[in-house]
Amino acid sequence: MWEQVWQRPGSSAVVAAIIGFFLYIQKRAYSYSDVGMSYQTVAIEKQYWRCVTATMAHISLLHLLFNVSSLWSMSGAEFYEYGTAKYFLYTVLLLLLSLPIEMVIY
Repeated sequence: MWEQVWQRPGSSAVVAAIIGFFLYIQKRAYSYSDVGMSYQTVAIEKQYWRCVTATMAHISLLHLLFNVSSLWSMSGAEFYEYGTAKYFLYTVLLLLLSLPIEMVIY
């Protein structure tokens, strides 16, 4: 396990950040409406910080576990195929492309 953590530093850092943010949300008893995003909150109310928090927010433990496990299973590409920098770039691009889609849906 620890060997994989060192082999996948980008994914390990993201997983640690997501879990840390989850624990912070749980301790403060925030709901998704407190940290999530919608067209109203971002475009109209200009709360741009929600673009960052919405990508990190996991309100339920089950949601967190599914997302972290899928992230970790895909992180083999970081080690075996792309390297940390390229894998991180692809992850950031995917997150940035998902933001407008999420704003349209919510």
